[in-house]
Amino acid sequence: MNYSFSQILDLTWIPLLAFALCLLYGLKLIITKDPSPLKGKNDTAVFKDGPMFALRAGQLMLLMAAGALIMCVLVFFSELAALIEVSAVFILFTVLWKKANDKYGKL
Repeated sequence: MNYSFSQILDLTWIPLLAFALCLLYGLKLIITKDPSPLKGKNDTAVFKDGPMFALRAGQLMLLMAAGALIMCVLVFFSELAALIEVSAVFILFTVLWKKANDKYGKL
């Protein structure tokens, strides 16, 4: 497989963008431990354990970032495998998010 830079970018720009956004947002949540970006603009609800919720949410965002990066590699071998992988990561993310939200989320 001999890909030019343009072909590589055509195949991977969306997963690379998702990787960068999830990585930066996840690191922001982990470093600041501030859960306020996780609620709506006018939402005044209080979290059960805000810093811990922000930490778990940041870890889950890093999981999504890793899934996007793996998708970048898989897309060169099989688009179906990449789609299945990112779907599995998203399902895992939603299950773990529900658990974190139940444990540390809004009161």
